[in-house]
Amino acid sequence: MSTLIKNAAKKLNIQHVYLSASSLAFYNDFDPLVPNQLLTGQYMINTVSVDEKIVTDTETKTTQKFLRCYVQAGMRYLLGEPTEEELKNEELVKSRVASEITAVYCVIYSINPEVKLTEEEKEEFGKTNVPYHVWTYWREYVQNTCNRMNLPVTTVPMLVIDVAPKKEDNKQA
Repeated sequence: MSTLIKNAAKKLNIQHVYLSASSLAFYNDFDPLVPNQLLTGQYMINTVSVDEKIVTDTETKTTQKFLRCYVQAGMRYLLGEPTEEELKNEELVKSRVASEITAVYCVIYSINPEVKLTEEEKEEFGKTNVPYHVWTYWREYVQNTCNRMNLPVTTVPMLVIDVAPKKEDNKQA
């Protein structure tokens, strides 16, 4: 874990995780009631935005700083089992999409009032830690939504974020 992420984590406390937007659809005349269809799942998650907000209580005149992060997650089923080569062809992939589920989550962290969160800490924490915090909510949403759409209920795989170490992380203590 990078020093930036460790520093940011010490300055933040998670307050809220909530669904901000979602969409779901069937494509290409897919019918979930046709038995024994081979479907291949694809998953993605991205931090869309990270910003700092200051809220002032008008009665007490106290202020609180928050870090607000929006994360978009997506899952789709493709008809069949496309090869790696076929997955590179965007038009072919579009023609094989059976269903798609997307969601945007908002995650709110309170910022310790005695500290300053740098832009680099916000960016690194936002793209690495926030998706981890959202992933369990996303997993539950996908499982319930697949059930409601009469799709095979999938277990969303573990989230693995491959972050290349920066030069600061390679230094020996």
